[in-house]
Amino acid sequence: MDPWGTSDPYVVMQLDGQVVKSKIKWGKREPTWNEDFTFNVKLSPTKNIQVAAWDANVVTPHKRMGNAGISLECLCDGNLHEVLVELEGMGGGGKLELEGWLV
Repeated sequence: MDPWGTSDPYVVMQLDGQVVKSKIKWGKREPTWNEDFTFNVKLSPTKNIQVAAWDANVVTPHKRMGNAGISLECLCDGNLHEVLVELEGMGGGGKLELEGWLV
């Protein structure tokens, strides 16, 4: 978080070497992204999508705000699911609300 109480968050998700990154939301405390990402799942859905939230900085290195894993097993019925992800980590954590399904 910046000294004036905001952050410049973005989210990175990884699965089997596939990496997607959201846009940076400059100067936000509770950002909304509304972005779509697709992963190709080749084997059984017993894996986790790794999620990390970062605080972007222009001059200094970006800081990890928190991270978590999302099990694909809860998404494999073909229905759309809302998933609340509790982030843990050095930056105090936080929460991400995601929607997803496995088809």
